[in-house]
Amino acid sequence: EQDRQHSVRQAFVDAAERELPLLDQQIEQGRAMGLSPEQLAKGEEKRRRIAEMRSRMQAALGASGPAP
Repeated sequence: EQDRQHSVRQAFVDAAERELPLLDQQIEQGRAMGLSPEQLAKGEEKRRRIAEMRSRMQAALGASGPAP
């Protein structure tokens, strides 16, 4: 069970590392295209939540140590 949890956490962290720069680009493109502040806020909130969850998962991975 611990191995499975470790794998899930690591998969999330890896996916977040790939997705966050893409979200940053999309937010900047939206800003350049003149999207409304409300639309930009939705993207920024999504990015913030993913980054926060990534931090939590990284902390959990650090606390649990490497998988055997």
